Amino acid sequence: AFFYAAYTTSLRYFLPNDGECSMALFFGYVGLLNMLVLLPFILVASMTGYLSVDIHPYVLLGALAKGLFDNVLSDYMWARAVLLCGPTVATVSLTAQVPLSVLGEIFLGKFHFISDVLPALSMVVGTFSICGGVFAINMLNYNAL
Repeated sequence: AFFYAAYTTSLRYFLPNDGECSMALFFGYVGLLNMLVLLPFILVASMTGYLSVDIHPYVLLGALAKGLFDNVLSDYMWARAVLLCGPTVATVSLTAQVPLSVLGEIFLGKFHFISDVLPALSMVVGTFSICGGVFAINMLNYNAL
């Protein structure tokens, strides 16, 4: 949570306005920082035999494609949301994933993990609470504009 808060705060601090920033440059700096910080750990783990670097080329290609289309795209869209809506609204809106996953489970017919009434009721109340909170903070942000 600390690193997430630091990342969100630095994103808003170093990229104050949407039109004046280069998000590609910002993410390039984030990637460079990650590489500089994590590379010594990877090298030590590789030299001690703890980390195996024997990877099939197709597995590596699949991991790179997944990282590009999943992680980079989601980080870019989340950063745009932070710039357009603000860090609080973007972070609170991330909690909408929980009700959406519950709805996905219901529509796919895989919602059989709750068999008792009390857990099902608490799931429904929690889902509506999250949706209400996301709606309220977005309306407050909209009215503030």
